[in-house]
Amino acid sequence: MRLFFIILVVAISLYGEDEFGFDDSNDFDNLTKSSVKSDNIKPSWIDITFGLSTSYNYNQDKKPFREFSSFALFAEINVNKKISNILRVKVNNKATWESIYMIKGKSHFNDELVDSDEVVIKRKELYLEYKPLESLDIRVGRQIIVWGKSDSIRVTDVLNPIDATKLGLVDIEDLRLSLLLAKATWYMGNWSLSPIIIFDNKVSKTPSIGSDFNYINKKVEKEESDKRQYAVSLQGEFNGFDIGFYGAKINNDTPHFDKVSKKLVYEKIDMFGVASNIIFGSFLLKTEFAFFDGIKARETNNKTYNKLKYLFGFDYTGINDTTISIESSAIRYDNLDCDVKSIENNVVQTAMRFATNMLNNTLGLNYLLNLFGDHLQNGGFQRAWMKYDFGDGLIFNLGVVDYISDDKENSPFNYIRNNDRVFADMKYSF
Repeated sequence: MRLFFIILVVAISLYGEDEFGFDDSNDFDNLTKSSVKSDNIKPSWIDITFGLSTSYNYNQDKKPFREFSSFALFAEINVNKKISNILRVKVNNKATWESIYMIKGKSHFNDELVDSDEVVIKRKELYLEYKPLESLDIRVGRQIIVWGKSDSIRVTDVLNPIDATKLGLVDIEDLRLSLLLAKATWYMGNWSLSPIIIFDNKVSKTPSIGSDFNYINKKVEKEESDKRQYAVSLQGEFNGFDIGFYGAKINNDTPHFDKVSKKLVYEKIDMFGVASNIIFGSFLLKTEFAFFDGIKARETNNKTYNKLKYLFGFDYTGINDTTISIESSAIRYDNLDCDVKSIENNVVQTAMRFATNMLNNTLGLNYLLNLFGDHLQNGGFQRAWMKYDFGDGLIFNLGVVDYISDDKENSPFNYIRNNDRVFADMKYSF
């Protein structure tokens, strides 16, 4: 299987040309334009998608996850309606029904897994935007706030939790879970200042007991965390580079086990970060730094620790319609006691990505390798996939993911090493 990935990457890299360029289009501006033909009876401010997704586990011998492990139907609605010159409403919701439990029989699966995974309603966005001034907009509702510059590793991107129930199958942009919050943005020339108040204590979604991705399979009660959280960002965009400064007082999305209450506790932590992009010829250079204060460990309930996480990387766009990316991050604790075993220090993560478009941008070929360890020795995954746009809103996606185990005891990658699978989906938007 690893030979297949190597052959695929070499083959698709042969389709390059010598021209390159950066896309300066604004996704939000594009949303305000009509995406349908004028003779379509559907309003231009609404998009509806129906689709089918499936996956086949070719390396799993455990029932009931071997062979076909998913056969899901989904529907998504996207509304971007301008109510007046100063008011706009945005809605993006997705509903999924996983029929594999009915096909194979619910009695073969854990009840908690079926309850959490059979029918899923994902509220991606649901907010009202108010623009009283040209230089000010205010958004209230369920939102996703993206901080930082990395496409594959989260460093300063700390506000929204993620759906981590099926590691490695989709990119970060499709994993973020929305939060109920209020955000104001002041635009001052090349700078924008955004204070944020979060009214939500949602945490990242982990695999349910009985899932083939749950390597713990032990339920631990969680302590209710504080819903009120605060954040602020200052971002500047200039010719050839951009930079962002971030600060937040938020719940730590990685909880610690409290020995007294016997619960998982999501403590309040302080975060300060900076991220930047610099264009240098055919390269886009990325850097991110994030400092966290107030982290607690299971072994020392009353003591807090500091964490520094940083990232360096680049995108190379010197081949026409092709991007090659390499990003690497590290985590360091400067005051971690030697008897603390529940927190892993000096964690290194590296992501390498290849993406190219062909046939007038109707065919996209992609490859992602994500590994841990300073010598890439601590496991990870690799994923290769293609996306074909048939036109008229019909898109087909086909790929394969391969999980790479390591030699570390109790490593999650050792548990999921046989979860290799082929996945596919077909969706129609109108």
